[in-house]
Amino acid sequence: MISMDMSNEDYHAHKAISSSAVKMVHLKSLLHWKKNVYKENTAFDLGTAVHAHLLEPENKLVVCGPDNRRGNAWTKAKEKADEEGKTLLVRQDFETSIAMVESVMQNELAVDILQDPCGIAEMSVFNKDPNTGLQLKARPDLFIAERGIVLDVKTTRDASPKAGGFERQFFSLGYHIQAAFYKYVLELEGYLVEDFAFLAVEKEAPYAVQMHYLHHEVIEFGMLQVRDTLEQIKDVEGKDINFTGWPSRNLILLPKWMKATERMDEMSDYTITNVEALWPRINKPYKFDNTERRSVPCDPFDDGAEYTMQFRMSSAQAKELFKQMVTSYREAKEDSWPNTFSMPFKKDEEDGTFLGKVKLKAAYGKEQTRLPAQYDSQGNKLPSDFRLTTGSTVNIAVAFVPYHMRDAGVSLRLRSVQVINYEPEKEAASPFGVVADGYVHTTDAERDGFTIDKTQTSEPAKITPLKVTKPKAKAKKESDGMDDILENWE
Repeated sequence: MISMDMSNEDYHAHKAISSSAVKMVHLKSLLHWKKNVYKENTAFDLGTAVHAHLLEPENKLVVCGPDNRRGNAWTKAKEKADEEGKTLLVRQDFETSIAMVESVMQNELAVDILQDPCGIAEMSVFNKDPNTGLQLKARPDLFIAERGIVLDVKTTRDASPKAGGFERQFFSLGYHIQAAFYKYVLELEGYLVEDFAFLAVEKEAPYAVQMHYLHHEVIEFGMLQVRDTLEQIKDVEGKDINFTGWPSRNLILLPKWMKATERMDEMSDYTITNVEALWPRINKPYKFDNTERRSVPCDPFDDGAEYTMQFRMSSAQAKELFKQMVTSYREAKEDSWPNTFSMPFKKDEEDGTFLGKVKLKAAYGKEQTRLPAQYDSQGNKLPSDFRLTTGSTVNIAVAFVPYHMRDAGVSLRLRSVQVINYEPEKEAASPFGVVADGYVHTTDAERDGFTIDKTQTSEPAKITPLKVTKPKAKAKKESDGMDDILENWE
């Protein structure tokens, strides 16, 4: 059934299932829908005013009132607006809605649809779902049957096409479910919907506008959720829900995207123990200078600015670390990623040790990264100007960051360092003798960070001259992968 002249109030009062009900069940719970069933919000806000200006300008459903809602002036104006079936806005909101509409009318794509003579605004469509028998209803903002286009107008804080813009609001508020539902109900009525577009207009100056068209996969994904949700509603139709929310307990896990965030400086996935520090650059950011062909100190916000340190480990340590990296990669792996990644370490053929590298970007976007924390062997936090030296024996806390770009692998993001044995810089020896009863510098240790591992040796790692080569490569087989590397580890 189709109604061209049904009022917004009558539409919302109809007991058929709407897209709002489906979104409420999917995004919240059946209880939220049951407690609010047939009580959809019909409040006229700024967004609704923009709808009225754009879609029904001839009706002049929105009128400008006083500067605020206090006093007799507002009361009288509100009574008159109610009698005429119109909505009263304070002057500032009214002027804002007009400015938003003017901005929309500068967008050629939006104008092409809004001014199509075949477009039907606020058409109410009712039909029966053949799978559940539920009565469904839809009321698209604008439908052009001849072109198979549905347009929905949304006011938003961010209309931009960037990943963190309108797209985030789109999925978090279930707009993909709304689109799929509207398409489904219209097609049950015999209409063909080929394009679904969202006209997003920002609520603050300069009131930027963006047309967002939906890929067919978005509609298909939304439709899967629509079908599942309609089945849930059907199962409880006419029944009482005897729980206060969700039927089972929930365990909150740390999301992968948050575990990988660069702000979580103290979190680590793994600690590499009792290894030799090589060329640590963790007190200030460095970048590689192509002119000088070496790493040089730089500003944290320069391209390539990072904190880095290489380290030497035994073959057994390298094997265990590689095993943990493989596990992390497989947990994060997406379908498009390769099933294997290459050896991340270099082997010193002189003594059979392996060389690894840890790093941390100095800044992400406009926010500078905190310096990697450093601790002594007792777990005391070292001052920020402490200079770790090559040859010192350390523990390194790292986070695993699986990736797939031009190649694939797992990078070791530096979190913090514990100094087990310190190798002083020989050139830093004092030219002065000892003065009896003179000043001796001490600091109050800050107990935080690493705990003491009594099983670790107090002997520093053996320092040998570097003679690095890549591991000897076997003849590659089609089946060779990460498991083969571990099984054939020397």
